[in-house]
Amino acid sequence: MQLVVDSNILLAALLKPSITQRLLFSPSFSFLVPEFCVVEIRRQLPKFSRRMKKTTGETQQAFDVILSKVRVVPKEDYAAFKNQAISMLSDQDDWPFLALAIQLHCPIWSNDSGFQKQNICRVFTTNELMRYLSNPTHK
Repeated sequence: MQLVVDSNILLAALLKPSITQRLLFSPSFSFLVPEFCVVEIRRQLPKFSRRMKKTTGETQQAFDVILSKVRVVPKEDYAAFKNQAISMLSDQDDWPFLALAIQLHCPIWSNDSGFQKQNICRVFTTNELMRYLSNPTHK
């Protein structure tokens, strides 16, 4: 299954070992992120490094490993859906994720309730993806 991944999911995987990391490395899924998400996380890596008590280089390496599991999609590939996405979200800063999901006709992986309020694409939480994986018909 192909999924657009919210930045908070990537951050959760970066900050500590978790179910989120296991899902990101599952061969059952392929993941996509809008390029702005990667730019924003890279810009904040020094802050995350301090939080993780790691060097910026170590945090960058960990982020690069996470990025090896996702395909970064350039803005021009989904920008045509910006206005539609903005009109459906309470947090308009999240428009690239929804626009990309609309463009690709695929669900979003996010624990952000703001995505649940739109009705154009399915949104999976981390717990829902775990249940999906545990269903024998999806293996």
